[in-house]
Amino acid sequence: MTTGATIKNRSHLPPFIRHSPQFPTNPTASSTIERLLERDRNDHHCQFGVAKYHNHLSHHLLAAYDLGASASLLEAIYQLHAEKLLPIDTVDRANGIVKRLDLSITESNWTEFLGKEVYYAPLLKFFSIEVEAYGARGLLDLKFVFSPDANKDGVDMMRRFFAGIFHPLIQVGYGLEFQSDAIVAQGLAQAATHTPARLQQFHPSFEPARNLSSLPLLEILRQLYESPILKPAMPYNPDTSIPTHFHEACEDGRSEEIRRLATLWWSPSPNANLESDLKVKLEEITWFATLLLVGSNKLNRKPRLDFYLVHILNASQFLPFFLGAFLSNALLIIEVCGRPRINIEVTQTYTDTPAPPGATVNGAGDVLTTESDAGHPWAQVIAEAIHAPDSHTVKVIRTLFYAAQRFGHTQPGKFPGAFRPDNGEETHVGIGELDGTLFIRTAGMVMQTMGWVCSGQKAGSFDKKGLGWDDAWNDEDLDG
Repeated sequence: MTTGATIKNRSHLPPFIRHSPQFPTNPTASSTIERLLERDRNDHHCQFGVAKYHNHLSHHLLAAYDLGASASLLEAIYQLHAEKLLPIDTVDRANGIVKRLDLSITESNWTEFLGKEVYYAPLLKFFSIEVEAYGARGLLDLKFVFSPDANKDGVDMMRRFFAGIFHPLIQVGYGLEFQSDAIVAQGLAQAATHTPARLQQFHPSFEPARNLSSLPLLEILRQLYESPILKPAMPYNPDTSIPTHFHEACEDGRSEEIRRLATLWWSPSPNANLESDLKVKLEEITWFATLLLVGSNKLNRKPRLDFYLVHILNASQFLPFFLGAFLSNALLIIEVCGRPRINIEVTQTYTDTPAPPGATVNGAGDVLTTESDAGHPWAQVIAEAIHAPDSHTVKVIRTLFYAAQRFGHTQPGKFPGAFRPDNGEETHVGIGELDGTLFIRTAGMVMQTMGWVCSGQKAGSFDKKGLGWDDAWNDEDLDG
């Protein structure tokens, strides 16, 4: 539970967000979200619980606000999270010990406090001062993430950014999208408390030129499936811890192979403009991440949503800022999940006109049609998703909605990577028939799994068993 004893941690950064929401809002909702975001920043630690969960409150608030949440709904979201979050000055998470640390973190000593969550509050104060001085993008580019000094051995800030299943990246991504320096400062402090991600980062600006042609991402995924080095660790054990899965995914040459595959996504020319094909690569990531989430299911089985794969999709919303180092970590998570293979046929079994149970079009009055699919599917999905208790639900629906806005018009097979560059064959069986309805189909599957809660269904949950292993499906009933 939070307390009122943390007022001294307040910084001078304004709580303002500068982002026009996708759905019309009103002054009450706008002032409410800024007040709640500031309260979260001043009062709450970035982690909680014995299992070291991340504070998702700001993500949940911003995603719901962007999709039209009212002030009262934003207040309810705040209370849902605040009941389990810890005070910002927590120094012993397991025993609930709270103590304000009297220390000064500066530019000359900040690296001495990395990797220790006990220093979150003073790190947040430090990064808040820095972001006021340099601005969010200057801070990331020149000092604390992308600079060579920030990535020396022992500092490793880029690796810390991708630790915790992308959570520091997602936090900073929301801050950059909503133009909130305060949220960026939170993300930097959160990253600094993490130990570096296991996988050594691939980033194109740190790499020498290569004599290899860049490949489409879906072709790289095909090669990942065919790589004998990346065969998942066996035997499957449902009780294996996530840290152990990550350790195994980096053993026996797997980390080197993942890094090799990640390098294939970039032009070999030393004079290449790494931003020139950004638009295409962002589109590739969107199709890739969506297909992983929805296509890792099996025919005639109840759909399941992999908890770790959903973070690839949610993080993809913010990749204009972190594109280079993202892929190697995404490939690692695929390996951690047992290398689930996308099944295009499965994706096509989900309807492209999802609706809550019992939804109908009233035939009274001057309605144009009474067909069951006459309601706009996105309007119905979003109206339900903003009320979902799991923050990942509204975040993934928001990501899919943005994807549909950009790529929903796509004709079958007319997206990057559908066909192999060397022989024109499909990169994955049936992918030439896939079109822009993928995103609404996936959104419908998400709601089917997580529950149409406004229509009386119980809230569902994400799966953490590793959907790539066949044995992970042994305890599942047949669909229907």
